Amino acid sequence: YYTETGQKLNYSKDSIWNFHVWVECWMTRKDLGSDMDGWQVLDPTPQQRSNGVFCCGPAPVKAVKSQCIDRKYDIPFVYAE
Repeated sequence: YYTETGQKLNYSKDSIWNFHVWVECWMTRKDLGSDMDGWQVLDPTPQQRSNGVFCCGPAPVKAVKSQCIDRKYDIPFVYAE
């Protein structure tokens, strides 16, 4: 919240504007192996930290559908969500 003169008011510690974005992209995954190439899901909406960053993924759709929850990049979180 701000006044008419642009001074910040301390009414809330929440974000001023936060909206949910789900992103899907196609990429090669040399870090996870060629079996995980293809569509990836990402969620850049700040929910919880993943390796110090407020982001989720990129998680291979193949890993989520195959229940490969032992892989990196928040696959267990995406699977549960």
